[in-house]
Amino acid sequence: MDVTGPTGSAEAEKRAADWFDSAGRKFEWLAERFPATSLGYTDSSLRALLADASDAFEFAERTPDDELPSWYSEHSGIGYARLSTASLWLVDALALYEGDVIITRDPLRLQWGVHHTRLNSQEWFVHPAVVGYRWPYCTIEDMALFAVRAASSQPEDPQHVVAAINCFVSIGQLRSWPPPSEVGLPNS
Repeated sequence: MDVTGPTGSAEAEKRAADWFDSAGRKFEWLAERFPATSLGYTDSSLRALLADASDAFEFAERTPDDELPSWYSEHSGIGYARLSTASLWLVDALALYEGDVIITRDPLRLQWGVHHTRLNSQEWFVHPAVVGYRWPYCTIEDMALFAVRAASSQPEDPQHVVAAINCFVSIGQLRSWPPPSEVGLPNS
């Protein structure tokens, strides 16, 4: 996977590139952990994977020696700092998979990159994201929120995640230049 988009912190670009490079291993791990779910990069495969994974999220104390995903920060407005180490790694793998599902929707425009914004105080600034439209889509944030709700015994319907993706792609295609027909996509 290529890390593209506006240049930012070299450290953020390197961290993102390493994260993208780990996708193959993490997808193998997802397939082993959830063998009943086919990783087909479709709405139905993402829905099934999230439904299967929903029961795996939990809150738990971590030790200082725990290895955590590269994007992890103790500062969280959505509560993922309370998730167990295993839950954080599941968020990590699911975020990569969700991003690849999104990219398959508009592969001529969408790609992995780094979330850059003029608001450097934004929590997900310089984190990996799906880029290519006017706004990035931070799958880490999306999956962390999904995990926190599941660990709180208030699981989100996986269809809501798929609906958010569909909304992002639909609006992105409508609000991007050049029009879809000029990049080989059918007009909807």
